[in-house]
Amino acid sequence: MKYLYQNVEIKLTERGCLIRNKSLFDNLSNYKFIYSIKEEENMLQLGQFEIVCEPGEIKEVEISWEKSERTYTKNISMVLKKDELWASAGFEIAYGQETIERKEKIEKDENEIKIIEGDGNIGIYTGKTKALFSRDRGLVSLILDEKELIAERPQPVFWRASTDNDRGYLHPYECAMWLGASVFQKLHHAELKIDENKKWAEVSYVHELPVVPKTEVNVIYKVENTGEIKVTLKYNGKDGLPELPLFGMRFKFNKEYDKFKYFGRGAEENYIDRNIGARLDVYEKNVKDNLTPYLTPQECGGRTDVRWAEIKSSENEGIKFKRDRENFELSVLPYSFLELEQAGHQFELPEQNYTYATIIMKQMGVGGDDSWGAPVLEEFCIPSNVDYEYSFYITKAGGEE
Repeated sequence: MKYLYQNVEIKLTERGCLIRNKSLFDNLSNYKFIYSIKEEENMLQLGQFEIVCEPGEIKEVEISWEKSERTYTKNISMVLKKDELWASAGFEIAYGQETIERKEKIEKDENEIKIIEGDGNIGIYTGKTKALFSRDRGLVSLILDEKELIAERPQPVFWRASTDNDRGYLHPYECAMWLGASVFQKLHHAELKIDENKKWAEVSYVHELPVVPKTEVNVIYKVENTGEIKVTLKYNGKDGLPELPLFGMRFKFNKEYDKFKYFGRGAEENYIDRNIGARLDVYEKNVKDNLTPYLTPQECGGRTDVRWAEIKSSENEGIKFKRDRENFELSVLPYSFLELEQAGHQFELPEQNYTYATIIMKQMGVGGDDSWGAPVLEEFCIPSNVDYEYSFYITKAGGEE
């Protein structure tokens, strides 16, 4: 990987890094370079070097990079060596990062699965996981480690609160049916499948969407005897529908779950067309502080390339979402998209009553070429005539990644 700052190009390599000075006058003697290896929150390696690299010169710096069997990042930060008029010593001028992905297999305890079927509900219990499925409403109760977590059933969603850029090119008008589809859905009766060896039990639903032409989303909850729940969403593409603002699954929690922690890009909000400058790391934040105070409330606080996320209370109790095959996008806010959509100014937002977390396969970009007519670039949009499928896992906060 390589990155540029003004006239300096740095390329991370197996042996260390290559530095190319493309400036006319600066020999880089006013900077130092800090390198590190991080395995999520764990620092495996930390060091630094200084160089004199004359204008037009290319230098190779050897670094004995540590390696890990888990996913890790190689990082280099270019910082000031001494105080300047415009910044203090240690101020980061630029950084570079490379992610090395590793497949991990974690051994997990297995428990007996118990299934109780009633006229209106299906209860599935294994270890400290208790899930109650209404036959016509979906997942209505989820208890992990004796703690009830969800405030209402999770639901597929396709809408985000409109941004200034969205309004500038009338995107909400063109795609308004996805707002209705995120609020009103018809669920077909649950179908229960049980593994013959009792290693898992699966409850699936069909969510019929009020769009024209009609289409549907399949939602499958697979409760495994490890206590984890795998959630799979399948969207059935249909010609003639407007593009999707997003495709995800929204969870609603009581406001006591007021902080979140995740392994993804940060530290500030980022989107698929605005994340090159966001680095991969573990971050933690209060939910209320994730609401960017734009003059007009709108979509904000998104995170991309997320591997796992925890929504927790002050007692560190809560829920953990983990990727399956692909990383996901994450939204954790103190308001629903409807509350944000209806408020014209920040003071019109109510007191926080809930925490809303959305596990997103993909959200369209935020655009911003201008705010009065330029649409989001095509490569950052989501066509509605394509089939989509994604999965993630639910477990208790603090569990193994």
